[in-house]
Amino acid sequence: MLDREGEHVEFKRSLCTNAVIGEYAVGIGNEGGGWLLMGITDDEPRRVVAIKSLEESDIQQIRRSVFDSTNIRIEAEVVAMPEGMLLAVKIPGRLPGQLFHTKDGKFLMRVGEDLRGMTQVEIASILRESAAPASNALPNAALTSKLEELAKEHAVVRLNPVVPATRSFDRFNVQECNITSGSLVVKKQSSMQSIHIPLSRVMEAFSGATPADPHTLVLRGRLQWLTPEERWKFFPEEPATQEERTLGFAKQSSDYDDRARTVGGLMTSKGAHVGFINQNRLAEYVGKGGEIIYDSDGLYFKKDDLPYPQVLVMNRGKQ
Repeated sequence: MLDREGEHVEFKRSLCTNAVIGEYAVGIGNEGGGWLLMGITDDEPRRVVAIKSLEESDIQQIRRSVFDSTNIRIEAEVVAMPEGMLLAVKIPGRLPGQLFHTKDGKFLMRVGEDLRGMTQVEIASILRESAAPASNALPNAALTSKLEELAKEHAVVRLNPVVPATRSFDRFNVQECNITSGSLVVKKQSSMQSIHIPLSRVMEAFSGATPADPHTLVLRGRLQWLTPEERWKFFPEEPATQEERTLGFAKQSSDYDDRARTVGGLMTSKGAHVGFINQNRLAEYVGKGGEIIYDSDGLYFKKDDLPYPQVLVMNRGKQ
């Protein structure tokens, strides 16, 4: 469906100059990657208006020009539609702690349907992603004392970040704070499952708004739901983009992905309805009781498609 622009998809009616393609590669790449589609109207309802014919040499020139001006390796191909030809440019996402920019110093990002320059605060925040403290360093004395107190009381806490973000209000009890082993143990209230979190990965402990509200423990990493095992596990990779904070980390999949078939078959055997849906429909799907499927490695299955990638999901209810 050609119906929505955003941080990850940009529609252009005509073929952009190589310089403009480079700027969109920077902006979309800094937001996690996505697509620039040329030959589709900006105005809704979207319609294909086609572009002039391009030779393979033209495509190669676009790739070279964008790489020379941004150091970004894009993928570009002509897509045949009934109305004519489109140019689809696939843009990779940046790595944690790194930023894409143009050779002339433009640090760009996508905000809704707009492309704009990044502020110094935004740039500094991203660069700090790679400035992680030593993995075996214990929390400071005040935080350690607070965690020991919470463990003694078996206090109720929330954890942040939690993936998927829809589970961020789940509650856990602090069971143990072991300084010797460097481990914090929390227990899920509903399932009674124990989760071990390295003490070095607990960054803050915030009190609730009222004495009756649970504390919030801020993690350097993430608490991740695993669908096949139906349990929680701590992972050290910390979400960097808004998409990662909301959905988590993806891995490449396809219709022929044996692992996706295995996990999907497992959940189907438990009565769930499993399939791929367009990523732009995820919010609506999850709002109606659907779930993203997260594999045992903490990653969800994502396959390329136009104009939106697709994500493997399931619904345990009746359809």
